Parts: sequence; structure tokens; C-alpha cells
Amino acid sequence: MIGRSGWTLNHLVVLLLMGAFALLLIEVRSLHHAVLREHAIAWAPIAYSGLMLVAIAIAVPLWDRGGRRALFWAFAPALVIGPVGCWFHNDGRPLHGLGRELAAWARPIGPPAGEESQESGAQPAHEDAPEDEGGPPALAPLAIAGLGLLGMLACARRFQPPEPVGGQKPGRR
Repeated sequence: MIGRSGWTLNHLVVLLLMGAFALLLIEVRSLHHAVLREHAIAWAPIAYSGLMLVAIAIAVPLWDRGGRRALFWAFAPALVIGPVGCWFHNDGRPLHGLGRELAAWARPIGPPAGEESQESGAQPAHEDAPEDEGGPPALAPLAIAGLGLLGMLACARRFQPPEPVGGQKPGRR
């Protein structure tokens, strides 16, 4: 993607991550609505996603003047926020949550056996689920860690395109 503007695949990846953080901000704010008053920690992914939108918007235009390095470190907290969220989503038992999520692959698809669908339509998924499946999604917070890791890779010096001969940027004369 190097052309007249000098943009690289790394820039594009970071901009796509900006879109992912925007969607995450909207989705997590909606899903955490009921717990925001009781658990202040529920604000962490919302605040972090919002800060990342601002950080990316500021740092990408300054990519070669320290923006890339600043973004690398801005993505790093996601590697903590994701696992901490996973811990809270699973009441301190992340392996139990993982087992619960994997058990879904062993259950038949559809309503539990012996239950007929109501005439008014299908029941919401949370009403069909066995009692041990209640609560927040066990592994969803790890998505933030994944976004952070991708961002750190896109910003890492090791994965930047080589400098052109003579130190001049492509497309700039």
C-alpha cells in the first residue's frame, strides 16, 4: 500500500483497529449497562476503548514522528485489561468459564429436549440456556487483549517496512 501517500499496511491495520475499538465501545457500553453502578471495573473496557479512539486519531498522522512508538505503548494495557475482564467475567475461575464455553459444542442446537416453542415465537436465548450458563460471556474480554496484541505488532519497529535508499519517503520529493 506504499504509494504517493506513504501509507503502509501497518497504518491500515491500526485504522481497522480504531474501527474495532469504536464498535467495542458501543457494544460493551450497552452490555455493561446493568452493572456499571455496582462495579466500577466495568468502566475499564469502555474508558480504554474511548481513549484508544483518541490515541489512534492523534498518533497515526504522527506515525514517523513518535506516533508509532506511542501507539505501541497505548495498545499494551489491553494485554492486562482483557485477562482482568476475563477474571471478573468468570468470578475468579477462568478455567471454569472456558469449560462452560467449550461445553456448548457438546450440546444439541435448539431448545432443550422436551420443550416446545411457544406460540408467540421463539424464546430469547438467555431463557433457553441451562441455569449454569447464566452471567457474562466467559471469554469475550479476551477480545480486547487480541486487539491490543494486533496493534502492538502493527506498531512494532521490527514489522515496519524498510526505509527507502537515501532516507526519502516514497512519493515525497
